[in-house]
Amino acid sequence: MPQDFDCPTGNCAEEEPDCHSVQVGDTIEAGSKLHRERNKCNRCPRTPPRPVHIEKRGFRGSVETVVSHWTDSEGNTWAADNPLTAWWYHGDPFLEANRDDNNKTFRVVSTVSGKGGWQCTYRGGVLDDQSELMGTYDYAPAGTSAHVSMDVTPHSDRNYTPNLTEQF
Repeated sequence: MPQDFDCPTGNCAEEEPDCHSVQVGDTIEAGSKLHRERNKCNRCPRTPPRPVHIEKRGFRGSVETVVSHWTDSEGNTWAADNPLTAWWYHGDPFLEANRDDNNKTFRVVSTVSGKGGWQCTYRGGVLDDQSELMGTYDYAPAGTSAHVSMDVTPHSDRNYTPNLTEQF
């Protein structure tokens, strides 16, 4: 039996998206409305988050400047997605030398609002909310078995409804 989708063209009028009702541990089936329309709960900066640099002391007092995290205009904290999984699931460049902030997938670490799960992929400094390799809202925290069952496994169906991510 075909399932009705709220956003076949990305025009959603719901006040409370279905994705807000999902709890960690719920079953998310590939091809389901909860999977395909998950980005109704996604929020991304229009441009990639900015790096925050720190000085790191090394061997024999050497000092190196490294990126500790990224931030956006709202003060949310972001981390670069794992290079291997971002390459596999989101098409990020495989080699770290080719993986700059304008061509990378980011995952929100903490937000001012206390909400999270946001994942954003950028190509040439532009948010990708249309391709099958776009960043997608995560129902469960990365690195957990719930993330694998709720977010990674259903990703075999990459037919997401485009243009649902809220941009700021």
